[in-house]
Order: sequence, then structure tokens, then C-alpha cells
Amino acid sequence: METNAAENVTASSARLSGSIGIVSENCEIPLGAQRGFVYATSSMPNIDDNLISVNAGDISASLNGLNPETTYYVRTFIANSIGKYYGNEINFTTTATGTN
Repeated sequence: METNAAENVTASSARLSGSIGIVSENCEIPLGAQRGFVYATSSMPNIDDNLISVNAGDISASLNGLNPETTYYVRTFIANSIGKYYGNEINFTTTATGTN
């Protein structure tokens, strides 16, 4: 799993991207697995924090309604009946209101 750097960061939004794959021959992401991004204003966000679910291996999503001048921490995740797994953590800081 990989969490890419956030893009198009503004005072209230950011664009996230990453990839989720299974490193095993002839093995796919299990049906019913939840996957996407988790984010929080503290390090090591997990599924109990904020999450955005997606339905693909190469994933992207927009975060909206963020607070200005705030640092957010993000990780990709996949969760199924076996457990919860997280990718690397990235962070970004939203801009001040009225700036791009």
C-alpha cells in the first residue's frame, strides 16, 4: 500500500491518491474488504478516525470541509474479516483562508 503526497491543497480541501494491492501471486483484494483513506489531525490515523472509502486498487479522493492552517495526517487502509492494514503516513497543512 502506498499513500502519495496530497495535491491541490487549499484552506478547506486537498486531493489524495494512493494504491492498494496484494503482494501475492494470484491473490486479489478480497470481496467485502473496505479500503480507502483514514485521516486525522494527529499522527497515525486509523479506521476509528475519519475515513473515506473507495472501490479501486489505484485510489483517489477529495477531502473537503477541512480547517484552514491545520496539519492533517493521512494513510491508505484496507480492512476485512482478518484485520486492518495501513499504508505509509503523509501529512499536509491547509493554507490560510483566502490563499491558494
